[in-house]
Amino acid sequence: MLRSDVAVAILDADGNEVVDLRQGWLPVNIYGEEDYAERVVELMRRRYYGRDQQDKAGILRYTKVVNTILDITDAPAPVNERELSWLLSFYWSLDQAYETLSEAAAHRAEGMRPVSYQLGEIQRKLDAGLANGLSISDAGRQSLAGLGLRAG
Repeated sequence: MLRSDVAVAILDADGNEVVDLRQGWLPVNIYGEEDYAERVVELMRRRYYGRDQQDKAGILRYTKVVNTILDITDAPAPVNERELSWLLSFYWSLDQAYETLSEAAAHRAEGMRPVSYQLGEIQRKLDAGLANGLSISDAGRQSLAGLGLRAG
């Protein structure tokens, strides 16, 4: 789920397994697959979006970086308009992470339009969010249309 290698055993010099880490140490085995998946998604959501506008943990709030530093496919689909606005603010390289789609769209000329594959991935994130209950205001829908995105 984390797309990384995880140690599952300790081996001796001959390559024999001397300690099995699978049952007692792997989080998926400790929490169960469903609970573990929920925990990982929540941690990823906090990593990218933070809890709110003031949370410094959300890396998408730092919009003035080379946006290819993050693999956009790693970001979870947004669950609210603020998260979608942060995603757009980051990949549009705006001066800050805006709280609303209307604010982000109003400042789009100050940034740079994402390259086509990033814009396509933003649309996929938007579609996934909508499929999972993301609600977007009428003003937000108009703002998305102005950015070349469609909300449903």
